[in-house]
Amino acid sequence: MNENFGEETIMKLTPVEERAIRETVREVEATWNRHDMEAYASLLTEDADWVNIVGMWWRGKADVYKAHKAFHQTIFRNVSLHFDQVEVRGLAQDVAVAVCTLRQDGFTTPTGNVRPESQARLSLILRKTGERWLICHAHNTTIDRDAAKSNPIRS
Repeated sequence: MNENFGEETIMKLTPVEERAIRETVREVEATWNRHDMEAYASLLTEDADWVNIVGMWWRGKADVYKAHKAFHQTIFRNVSLHFDQVEVRGLAQDVAVAVCTLRQDGFTTPTGNVRPESQARLSLILRKTGERWLICHAHNTTIDRDAAKSNPIRS
């Protein structure tokens, strides 16, 4: 096996870039908790993709906004989320990833299923656009606590 496997060059972010990315991530949390989906959508590129926690895939800022607005008027209208951990690293020139571990309040689905408070990982790909770092792709995944006990790579 190649000893250098997985040791590709990582783009280093400047402290200013990292702060700006973390500010975008903080705004994701803040706008969600205010249920301000217009401000939430302002954090997205026009061509943003979003894969939600149950696998729905929304393409383009307008659809991501429409979906979040609909859910925040219904099942998420009283639901908050809180980021417990955010890891940021550069991927390429003006492109970065933020992996966020979060807790989300429980809620009732449109079909009546009650979902308890949960933990998830939200991966955000951000692209520098002008002076701002905006989200161009997101994928949210529930953390299965039972499965996590068997993770062969524990930190």
